[in-house]
Amino acid sequence: MTNSDESSEKVHYICQTYVEQKPGHGGQGSLKIGKQFEYSTAAEAQNRAEREAQSDDCAGADAYMVSEDPNSG
Repeated sequence: MTNSDESSEKVHYICQTYVEQKPGHGGQGSLKIGKQFEYSTAAEAQNRAEREAQSDDCAGADAYMVSEDPNSG
């Protein structure tokens, strides 16, 4: 008997924000990950990314989906 929870794909909906990092010795700035939030639906992650992108201290935000395949090893 197999457990359907163990063989089913798990999906994670992520909102990830970016902040600007000050220029180093090379004189070029960069972005680094600011915050990450996990949601149960794609719409929630997308809405949060849109709100976070409006913040003054946020250089940008993404909403994306990650699928876990328990059979991939």
